[in-house]
Amino acid sequence: MRLPLVLLLVLTLIAVAGPALAHTAGDATVETRVVMPAWVAWGAGALVVALSFALVGVFVGREPRFGHGAPLPAVDGVFGRAGGVPVGQVVGFAFLAATIAGLVFPAAPLPNVLVWLVVWAGLATAAYTMGDVWPRIDPFRLIGRATAAFRGGPAPFRYPAWLGSWPAVLLFLGIVGLEVTGPLGHSGGTLAWSVGMYTLLVLAGMLLFGEERWLAEAEVLGRTFRWWAAASPFRREDGRLRVGVAGARLDALPVIGVSDVAFTLAVLYGVNHDAFSNGPPGAAARGMMAGHVVEPWSSLVLLAGGYLLFLVVFFLCAAWMRRMSGTLLPTGTVAARFVAALVPIAVGYHLAHNLPRYLTEAPLLLAALSDPFAQGWDVLGTAHWTTLALSSDTWGWLGYFAVFAILVGHVLAVVAAHRLAVRLFPSRVQALKAEVPLTVVMVFYTLVGLWLVSAGGSA
Repeated sequence: MRLPLVLLLVLTLIAVAGPALAHTAGDATVETRVVMPAWVAWGAGALVVALSFALVGVFVGREPRFGHGAPLPAVDGVFGRAGGVPVGQVVGFAFLAATIAGLVFPAAPLPNVLVWLVVWAGLATAAYTMGDVWPRIDPFRLIGRATAAFRGGPAPFRYPAWLGSWPAVLLFLGIVGLEVTGPLGHSGGTLAWSVGMYTLLVLAGMLLFGEERWLAEAEVLGRTFRWWAAASPFRREDGRLRVGVAGARLDALPVIGVSDVAFTLAVLYGVNHDAFSNGPPGAAARGMMAGHVVEPWSSLVLLAGGYLLFLVVFFLCAAWMRRMSGTLLPTGTVAARFVAALVPIAVGYHLAHNLPRYLTEAPLLLAALSDPFAQGWDVLGTAHWTTLALSSDTWGWLGYFAVFAILVGHVLAVVAAHRLAVRLFPSRVQALKAEVPLTVVMVFYTLVGLWLVSAGGSA
């Protein structure tokens, strides 16, 4: 495909996204009506295109080098003293307490706040800003040690190679769908039962296939946080905490087969799905299905359809990259080698999408801790706290921050893609040819993120 045609395609995407970009981000608990100037909408889309191809041009003939990062001995000492089994025991106890609270007191607010706000959203943000803290607080590792002691020998079965990461893919999409459209997002009792059932699933998997293999392949929380942490400037290496360039370790992600590609794209689509489902795009899709498909099937169609779109687009991109570069590598291998470069795009959207949520819903955590069982307690004096109402000016600045975060994520993704390309292909010409399709698809994913954030989807 000639470059002018590529630019025409990208500019068409901007034109489609432009009208929706005239509104700022929304939230599940606070409606927003802040209008973003039209020049910001068009400027953001045009800047995505300009930055993409400019960066490819800047790196012609050379590979971006990031080094190994600088050690942080003082911080590492703090992390070392805070990490390990004691913290894992505390987190495990908190999970147990929240589960019991939801089972015994279905109206208890603690399970929802702890699972969705602190763990699912908050620890994801912690992973891509501070590094992967989950292994040092993972309660399932405690369960794993207990199962190993109970079993008293090696696991009775080998984890099937064909199964790969597919359990994690299905679990991730299931969590996303239930959070947005199912009872898990609203009922503390239902959520508590689900947490208990998932814990039993993890326990069974570790008993049958071994702790390390199950936690690495199928345990969705640890795997998700590990993917987010690949974009972080912080990492642990040789027992030391180091700080470097964000995204410098994306090539270390264990992306081997098609299931790993599918999981990465599930993470990318997952951060978009709630805005897609609860925003104008989802409303339009439900309107088209009205009278033909009823709930919960319409929500399932939205989830599966959006994810399959992301999946098909990327594998078509991989086939296009293979043809442009002239490589003999299979399309699946090309997809596996480059899909990690999409993680920064997901990070940018996740931060843009969830920062308003943290600001508005943070008081709910203190309210839940003050009355965890919904029994009329007020231990901390904060039981009456509700969501924080932000001013229109604050929402306006959050809209600008959303654009900034998504653009930064896009830049990091393009740089990472170039780094992966020059490492894979022996010829610089091959690498640059392969980058053109990937850059176009990255622009597509980024514009989708800008569109959904700006169209007023729910957090």
